[in-house]
Amino acid sequence: MSDLSAPEDSSPPLPSRRTLIAGAAWSVPAIVAMSVSPASAKSNQTVLAFDKASYAGTTCSTITGATVTATLNGTPQIGVNVTVSLTGGFTFSGGATSSTGQTDGNGVYAVPSITVPNQPTSSTATATASGANPSSSTLEAKGTFAHFLTIRNISVESDMVFDRIPSTAVPVGGYGVFLDGTTLWYGNAVFATGVRDARGNRNDTTDFFSYIENGVAKSAYGSNGSVTAIRTWNNVPGSATPVGGFGTFLDNRNLWYFDTIVASGVRDAMALSGGMNGPAQGQWTDYVGFFNNAARSFKGVNGTPADWQGFFNVPSSAAVTRMPNLWLNSNGDLWYGDLRRTTRVTAASGALRSNADDGTIVWAAPPPGAMDVSGYVANNFRTFPSTPASATPVGGEGVFLAGNDLWVNNRKVLSNIAHAVSDGGPNGYIHITYSTNGC
Repeated sequence: MSDLSAPEDSSPPLPSRRTLIAGAAWSVPAIVAMSVSPASAKSNQTVLAFDKASYAGTTCSTITGATVTATLNGTPQIGVNVTVSLTGGFTFSGGATSSTGQTDGNGVYAVPSITVPNQPTSSTATATASGANPSSSTLEAKGTFAHFLTIRNISVESDMVFDRIPSTAVPVGGYGVFLDGTTLWYGNAVFATGVRDARGNRNDTTDFFSYIENGVAKSAYGSNGSVTAIRTWNNVPGSATPVGGFGTFLDNRNLWYFDTIVASGVRDAMALSGGMNGPAQGQWTDYVGFFNNAARSFKGVNGTPADWQGFFNVPSSAAVTRMPNLWLNSNGDLWYGDLRRTTRVTAASGALRSNADDGTIVWAAPPPGAMDVSGYVANNFRTFPSTPASATPVGGEGVFLAGNDLWVNNRKVLSNIAHAVSDGGPNGYIHITYSTNGC
């Protein structure tokens, strides 16, 4: 076998060491000769600069203390006419979007107070002057409308503010889960757009919510604004309505659970999700109550319905409340499961507390007022005589909204409240997602 001959090298020859040294000798003097004189390094143009790269204020407040400095080669410039222009809804007094003034003896122009818009947003302030380099700074309006309140044993532990969510958002249930028009928020960030409807709840530290996004049924769960999983339900019609919890929808009297019709002829349904195992271990329980030809409920684990129950004593005129096993009849009778617990009830709601149920009702029987129905079998009653009888229950654990006042366990804790949803937690914790009225 013959050897393969090496290919012929047609590339130009490499330069010799003598050539490289000669080239280096010529290049060094050229670099030295290009030194820059100090005079040419200076600028003949005035430079403007805001004192901060960004300014922030809460909605409907004012930003004060902003300044613009004019300098020429580091020397303050006196008497420079500086114009500051605002965008994005930020204004000066009287609604003006620009303000002009001269720099003082220190080369500083004190910017007038800036009015912050009534909704969260970000924009830019720009400073200009004739013949000067302009400057810009970020403006931010921080909202104070959307909150997540944690209460334990009637004491407020924390009140989280989601400063990007507008005042028009409505709480869905869960940590920072709000729906503003067609925008769904979760934990101070836009979670989805094109959303027609959403329902959810929080149990312990997990948030569950279902929604319709651009005609597609979906569900998600996570914790404190961090999404763990999203499921898409391809069989559920886009016209369906989420009824709460995870994977439960109602459309054209068909009750859907995990992409499958589990009951027909349904006129009313409600669901909550939770359980001691929690999704961190891959399991939780969906509690679903509904009414077709009778009051019924089931529990679903990993999408499999089980523990079906029928409550045939509950009148056909009753409706399921937010707590799936708590039924309120049009005549004021309150039913838990198949047992009538009390009468003359004007409103009822509920939540899950670990693996137990908690309901809140407004009782019209003498003396009228708020009442908590607590315990897994709903046989414990507590009254709240200080809570107004006109209050509306917004979940479990004795949480009521009376006008714009939020009451918890017989004590008014907040005012100026527009909407609220309450969920339970372990060891006496109460979670309340709420929004305040706009400024």
